[in-house]
Amino acid sequence: MNKKYPLAILILAGSVSVVLLIKKGDQEEQRHQGQLLGGGRDNEEPFEKLSHGSSGQIPRQSGGGVREVNDIEALRKSLASLLSSEEAFDDRAEKAAPIIKELAKLLPASEVIDLISGHLGDGGERDLLLPLIFAESTETEEKLISVVSGLTPDSASVAVIGLIPRILDKERSSELMGQLLSENPEQKILDTLTHSLRVELSNASANADRLHEFAKLFEGMEGDAKMKFFESLSEAASKASPKEFWSLLDNKSGSENYDPEWVEQARIKISIQLRLNDPRDAAKFLIGNDAPDREIAHAIAAWEAMSPQTFQNWLADNPVDSIEGKAGIIAGMAIRAVDSGDLKAAKDYMGEIDAPDLRDELNGRLWKLEQTLVQKEVSRDPEATVSDLASGRSSFEGFWLEEAMGSWVAMDFVSATEWYEKKWDSLPPEKAQFVAAAFAKQSAEQGDLETARQWAEFIQDPKTKERIDVEIANAAGQ
Repeated sequence: MNKKYPLAILILAGSVSVVLLIKKGDQEEQRHQGQLLGGGRDNEEPFEKLSHGSSGQIPRQSGGGVREVNDIEALRKSLASLLSSEEAFDDRAEKAAPIIKELAKLLPASEVIDLISGHLGDGGERDLLLPLIFAESTETEEKLISVVSGLTPDSASVAVIGLIPRILDKERSSELMGQLLSENPEQKILDTLTHSLRVELSNASANADRLHEFAKLFEGMEGDAKMKFFESLSEAASKASPKEFWSLLDNKSGSENYDPEWVEQARIKISIQLRLNDPRDAAKFLIGNDAPDREIAHAIAAWEAMSPQTFQNWLADNPVDSIEGKAGIIAGMAIRAVDSGDLKAAKDYMGEIDAPDLRDELNGRLWKLEQTLVQKEVSRDPEATVSDLASGRSSFEGFWLEEAMGSWVAMDFVSATEWYEKKWDSLPPEKAQFVAAAFAKQSAEQGDLETARQWAEFIQDPKTKERIDVEIANAAGQ
């Protein structure tokens, strides 16, 4: 079907956005938000003759700017005829859009919603027309917010597509946005707000100025609504204007409006987006802006993974010891070493890191890597792996004997039992305890609690003993 005004419904980032593709010759212009379904207030086009309706035309204003009652009635009839036709919904919606916009200027929003619901029902196709009503209505934003609050969360999340741009452009935007979010705290509304803010920031020719306008809006809000708005703003700004948002947060540091925890989470979002955009640029930006070592580390790891040679060339020209973000750079190389399976290099880098938070994260990554490598060794040759760990010949630490023995017991209980019966008497206590821990855990999982407790008596390491005792207690239902 050749359509002059094809309508597309897009689902973006978990929220619904309505977009009209207006075809002009061989080109299509995509209009968002304030230009919903056939143009916004600043882009009105004359409504030509419709293919349906009692008069074939949208009634125009009569003398003095006052509408006649029969003009509204004609609009009602035209709308009813269109929405009740057998055409595809996109075709009906396209033709109905000008009529809905006219009715929204003449009638309360709730009445227009009821008119459409009478033909399309609640939800579904009806909801896709709601942004028109809220964008074009002559009612106050306060009144429209109360109408939104009477809708279901699904319907409200679509309706506010037409309302949010109006609120953002009002002098009382902080108060209005606070009312909207306080009365409609659902995540769906936040998702729509996030998308709206992102579109506003992406489309603005001077998005830094727009970002500061939104920051002022946020600063004027209160309570939970303020926190929710900042959440949406940080999500949107980190994607649309990450560096500008970082700069704004720097300038606002210490302000009572900007909770340190909120700012920290916002910086994490910015760092993630910068890495997705360009890891090399992200690393240089974060180092140059005194970012937390953890964020520098992840950017460095992503850069090295993307372009190892470029990273090494940069490292050759920028000795780590001369850089302020030294800990983050080394941690990044450690993360990359772990990700690539180079356990030795990762441990060497670990020896140069003092920051507790980085060490905690890297220890967790190292533990997972070692566990994976031990399990691979066990699956290849369980007896040799266990024997090497028990004798100290393995490259892995002795405590991995529990993991190796446990994997072997799960794979082949008989062979694992025969090995321990032959080797038990020759095992030093510090090694035997890990074999005992593996059998204690296996016995507890099978419900043999008495045997599990007997094995647990051989465990000397306090942390291992406590962990196994907890597992036995859990198996006993204590």
